[in-house]
Amino acid sequence: MEWSELVRKYKDGSAAPQERALVEEELEKQQQLNDLLYSEIEREFSAESGFEREGLPLAPDRHDAEAFTKIVQRAIRRAFLKAGAVITAIVLSLTLFICYGLSPIVDMLYYDPAGKVFWDTGSEEGSYSPQLGSDMGTYTELRCPLRRFDDGSVFRRGYGVYDFRLHQSVVPSSLKTGSLNGTIRRGDIVFYNPELAERSSMNSFANYTTEGRVNSWQESEWNRWEEEQVKKKIEAMRPGETAEAYVSFTHLLSFEELQRLKEETGSPVCWNLVITDDLRNDTTGYSSAFSGSFGYYDVYTFNYEKTNVPTVRVFSREDEEKTAESEAFAKEQFLRMLDYLAQQTAFLEMMDDRPEHYQQAAEYVRRQGLSFGGLAVCADREQLQKLIDHPLVSMVKGLE
Repeated sequence: MEWSELVRKYKDGSAAPQERALVEEELEKQQQLNDLLYSEIEREFSAESGFEREGLPLAPDRHDAEAFTKIVQRAIRRAFLKAGAVITAIVLSLTLFICYGLSPIVDMLYYDPAGKVFWDTGSEEGSYSPQLGSDMGTYTELRCPLRRFDDGSVFRRGYGVYDFRLHQSVVPSSLKTGSLNGTIRRGDIVFYNPELAERSSMNSFANYTTEGRVNSWQESEWNRWEEEQVKKKIEAMRPGETAEAYVSFTHLLSFEELQRLKEETGSPVCWNLVITDDLRNDTTGYSSAFSGSFGYYDVYTFNYEKTNVPTVRVFSREDEEKTAESEAFAKEQFLRMLDYLAQQTAFLEMMDDRPEHYQQAAEYVRRQGLSFGGLAVCADREQLQKLIDHPLVSMVKGLE
């Protein structure tokens, strides 16, 4: 029932007892509010007119009546000003929240590539790299032969929207450098040049038996023909020309064997393919998927002991000369990258990857140590010829 109908019935006496009680309750509330308002107006009137009133208010004269009217008008204006101030404060708070508060909240809901990671203790203040640089640098070093994009910029374009441009900070001097560009929109990443972030392919390297030997499929007619094509490409290379190549071995190599191979062939900066899972094939089948394996670079040029960037090699200056030959250091650095990436769940989800891949790989290396199934190099004709002729090498592919 509408309130006006209820009041009409109360006035003409036709209201039910419950309806009469409801109306009388509201009348009592209004009376109390009116008494309060009257008391406030009376107090202001007394203060401004100079009269002291005790008990019931005195009947005002004409002067007092005019003063009373002004007081009421001022009270009304103050009420409107207070309401306006409250509304203004609310609007201003909402505006500030939308401009400065909403963006961090949205960033918390999705992967934030613009976060800062401590990079360099070479200066007193140090320097920082974007979170995406640290994450993508680790990811591309582990999964993308001859690529590592960890140096660049991230530009915020809106709530959870970013543009990025990352550069290769570690590549052979003869390899063409490039930049990895794209957009991240609320946890979804789009690469403008996705071929630069491609994972290693199992087809680029040989397959091994469970005993760690090259399986019989590598001796097939197709592979012998492909090997002949690679040899022809090497012979046709011009002096000073370089090419990317994927090198496989006659068997899985230990760290010492791998170092000897590099020394005897004069190989430049290499990407070393580490076996991170048990081989699960017979003599004719496929090896454990190299598409899920990981590698690392032969680069030992940093000694920033307090950096938080996992791709930076951390060692003391006293160890600088012997670090490149240290298996313990190589294993520690490789595990450092795996452990770091296993914790970056938001980044891996964006890359359609899972933390357990890196956790399992780290557990395997801690248990079995380092063994190697291949190399990725960017080398000239002489270096490639030495590699393909070396007794520890079973085949060379690629030459892009």
